Amino acid sequence: MKKIVELLSILVLFTITGAIIWTRDLANEYGLIINGYSFFTILSVAAGTVYFTIKKVPFLKNSHFKNGIFHADARIFLTAYGLSILYVFLCIYYLILFANGNLCRSNLLSEAISPNGKEKLVVFNYDCGATSGFSTHASIINKNDNLPNSPGELLIIDGDNGAVSSVFKYEKGGPKIKTSWENPSNLVISYPQKTRFFKKQEIFEDITIKYKEY
Repeated sequence: MKKIVELLSILVLFTITGAIIWTRDLANEYGLIINGYSFFTILSVAAGTVYFTIKKVPFLKNSHFKNGIFHADARIFLTAYGLSILYVFLCIYYLILFANGNLCRSNLLSEAISPNGKEKLVVFNYDCGATSGFSTHASIINKNDNLPNSPGELLIIDGDNGAVSSVFKYEKGGPKIKTSWENPSNLVISYPQKTRFFKKQEIFEDITIKYKEY
């Protein structure tokens, strides 16, 4: 029975690890970039939940930890169980952000109209409050359209937890980007070194986007 539990724990360990990475990447695609403080809070709540349930639930305490938490059986189970609890709270966090999507606001940072005057590139931050990190977004929209209140369709980047110097950041946003239209079909976007990418479209309809560091 212990071997079965151990094998199941290992399976859960790998499955949950993959699920956490997939969920994070999916949320990033929607502009929901978790900041360090929020992640630490979720991690603390998950750790507290694990500790409380191990102490209070006889099945968990007696079955896996009677020989101590550093015993081989306990370590595997504890890691799998802990990651499962962390994933649950992470999903709850993202669901709350999705449910309150109307609280997120797009704030224009710059725009550049294409040479043919039909489209424009808008650069903005997408602010979902204190629980989300600062990031820079970019979208291509029709010249007469208003800034969409949604994440960037073309580009989403951030400063990778301080890796990008504040000199190369917007006052209220992520890394500063420089843009230039070579012609109506070619756009160049420059970004600072150590920028972290969450979305990077190189083709948008009939427009080709080139990226380079500055």
